[in-house]
Amino acid sequence: VCVSKTLAKTKYAYPDEKLDNIWQNLLLNQFHDILPGTAIAWVVDQTVKELNWSCSQLRTLIKDTLNRVDQPFINKVKLTKSARAYELFNDNCRIKIDKLGYISSYEIKTSNNFEQLIPKGQKFAVLQLLDDKPIQWDTWDIDKSAFHAIKEFIKPDKTVVNSNGVTFDFKSDKSLFSLTISLNNQSSGPELDIRVDWAEEEKLLKLALPLDLAANITKAETQYGLIERPVYNNLLADDAKFETSMQRFVFIENNDLQIGVVNNGLYGFDSTPIVGGGTQLRPTILKSSKYPDPRSEKNKYSDFKISLVAGQRNNNNSVLDMILDKANQLNNEFIFDYSQFLEIDNLQGKLVLDWIKLADDKSGDIIARFYEPYGARAKSNIKLSKLLQNYKVKEVDLLETDNLPNDIYKSYKAKNDNILVLETQPFYLVTLRFSK
Repeated sequence: VCVSKTLAKTKYAYPDEKLDNIWQNLLLNQFHDILPGTAIAWVVDQTVKELNWSCSQLRTLIKDTLNRVDQPFINKVKLTKSARAYELFNDNCRIKIDKLGYISSYEIKTSNNFEQLIPKGQKFAVLQLLDDKPIQWDTWDIDKSAFHAIKEFIKPDKTVVNSNGVTFDFKSDKSLFSLTISLNNQSSGPELDIRVDWAEEEKLLKLALPLDLAANITKAETQYGLIERPVYNNLLADDAKFETSMQRFVFIENNDLQIGVVNNGLYGFDSTPIVGGGTQLRPTILKSSKYPDPRSEKNKYSDFKISLVAGQRNNNNSVLDMILDKANQLNNEFIFDYSQFLEIDNLQGKLVLDWIKLADDKSGDIIARFYEPYGARAKSNIKLSKLLQNYKVKEVDLLETDNLPNDIYKSYKAKNDNILVLETQPFYLVTLRFSK
């Protein structure tokens, strides 16, 4: 946004100093006990204060720079009621919500009509409260024993129905839980909004998502890549991987289907095979430990969003692209259209533009970062807009310098008029520098 405003040759000044201060504050709070929430109480208080400051500064910058035009919303989701359930459907899927507070049917549209994604007899989107008392390293660990004592929340205390969804309210002895199940026009699965007034001690909150897809592995997003974990415990090493970290999404697949679970900021998840066929994914939502911060996440009001994305598997990764798009929607308050700078034509595989900024050396050069998200080779043509056509282009390292080793693979192959040719290796990062 700031680069676009700068190149427009207005009186706008690129906010170098403000962005540097925000960036340095963010980096300061990347300490290894801050990221997982395992710091002492004073550090937690200070971190929350500083990160809230960064978010506030960014929102102000974007608001001052971006002229937003809200598009009119036309709701194409339909809701019907019966004696025992509510039904939601759009052009891509249909779900049946039992009045006891869970999803009893989830079907996606395929070339063969509709396909059921919930195993027979399973309850989908059920909140579960588990005992969480690790033998050691309280906040750091989850012991597998926690999975043996589970309280499920069904039979809501209150139900609210609106035009595109249903909200169920539950309560434990100490906490209040709200689960909203909805669809939007483009959804290929339910949109789940979980609000929690959390006051538990030594408890773990999970969401059960049983899926009628027998998978051998899960693939979860990590920084610029994917991490695979086994669903079946064939080895002692597999058994130790019962809880897995993830960033914005995890997905499972077989030869026919791909199903993704996308979130806006959670701990991780566990996966288990379902007797009779299928795989259960359970995102971990909240954890309340006593050490090193006895308050941990107690007495906090939290709002989490989880979206299901599903479809038939094909050669052009369309379902994975949908998962990635949904991850961006859930985790970014503002989605910027980069087409005024460039357009990506993916000839093979997938290349993603992560961001565009001005160079740190204050030269006025433009830096663009791309990455390959799926672990495969990619070949793409990058069509430059008029803003960038007259710039010289070179591939640089992560520090935006020319110090790329001679023996490292170079992704930037050629520039033909206003077309850049990029060929990347699996999970590669590509940094391009545009200079006059």
